[in-house]
Amino acid sequence: MTTTNLLLCILLFTVGFANHTYKAATVAVQKKAIDSKREWLIKYAYVLLSRYGVVLALFCLYATNPALLDQALGWAGFKESYSLPVTKPISYIMGYFSDSILDFIAKKIPFLSHELPPNADDAALPAE
Repeated sequence: MTTTNLLLCILLFTVGFANHTYKAATVAVQKKAIDSKREWLIKYAYVLLSRYGVVLALFCLYATNPALLDQALGWAGFKESYSLPVTKPISYIMGYFSDSILDFIAKKIPFLSHELPPNADDAALPAE
């Protein structure tokens, strides 16, 4: 992968993450959990930036060496290949769903749930 292509994939990953974040802010406002999207973004800036840093680092690791995913899954007992080619559309999709995937992984690996701040999507919504 060329440097230009990698930078475009990182940009699209970031746009996907930003779109998911905007959706979460919109849902919080619609459910009257907070007054405005701007207020939500300010309130959860630390959570969003720290979680974005983790998922961006994982994405960059995957983008530069896609075989690592299969190696990690093989270590966990999976035999099939799950590697996707790192293309621009896949980068956007990975960015969009990365925060949800990070939550799923953190629930499976206990020490991660203590190290990561809680997902802003869940924290912003009132308890039902």
